[in-house]
Amino acid sequence: MNTPIGQCLRSNIRLRITFSLLAFLIIFIDIWLVTHMASIWTRVGLAFVTLPLYLLLLSGERHCLGLRILPIQPLTYWLRLVLIIGLIMLIPIAAFLLAASILNWEFAIPQMPPDQAGLFFLYGCLLAPFIEEIIYRLVLCFPANTFFGPIGTILLSGTLFAGLHFLYGNPGPDNFFAGYVFAWVYLKSGSIMVPMIIHSLGNFVVLLFYMGMWFFS
Repeated sequence: MNTPIGQCLRSNIRLRITFSLLAFLIIFIDIWLVTHMASIWTRVGLAFVTLPLYLLLLSGERHCLGLRILPIQPLTYWLRLVLIIGLIMLIPIAAFLLAASILNWEFAIPQMPPDQAGLFFLYGCLLAPFIEEIIYRLVLCFPANTFFGPIGTILLSGTLFAGLHFLYGNPGPDNFFAGYVFAWVYLKSGSIMVPMIIHSLGNFVVLLFYMGMWFFS
C-alpha cells in the first residue's frame, strides 16, 4: 500500500525511535486511564496534547501525520467504500448472533431510552472517535508503519483497539474487527479525518439500534 503516513521518518532513525517511544508512552497512559476509570475528558486532554507535540517534533509535517481534511482519493471513492465497510462490519455481528443462537448463549442487547441518547452521542459519536483515532491510529500507526509496514501496523493497531474494548467492558464482535478497518482506512486515505468520521458514523448507527431496541422491545 502506498501511503504518506510515516514517510518523513524513514530516513531518520532517531525520529523513528523517538516517535515509537512516545507512542508506547501515550498508549500506556491511555490504558492506565481507562483501567483506573479516569474521566473521558482526561483522555481528551491527552489526545489534544499529543497533536501539537507531534507537529513540533516534525517541524509541521502535517501530511506525513495524516493531518489533512480531504483524503488522497476522491470523496466519491470513500462514499462508496463507507457502504461496503458497513456491510462488511455486519458479517462478524451476524456470525456472533448465529453462534449465540446455535450455542444458546445468553446475552442482553442494550436498550437506549431517548433521554440518554444525547449523552451517548457526545461520548460515543464525538469524544470516543476523536480520542481513539488520535491515539490508536495517528499516534501508533505513524511510527509503526516505518518499522512493520502497512500489514503489521494494521494488525498491531487493530489488536490494541480490540483489547481496549475489553477494558471498556464492551467486547462486541464489531469492536474486534473495527480497529483493523480503521487502521487500513487511515493508511489508505492519508487522513485521520476519514477513520474518525467512519468511526463516528458507526457509533451513531449503534445508537440508533439501541434506541430502536428500546422503542420496539
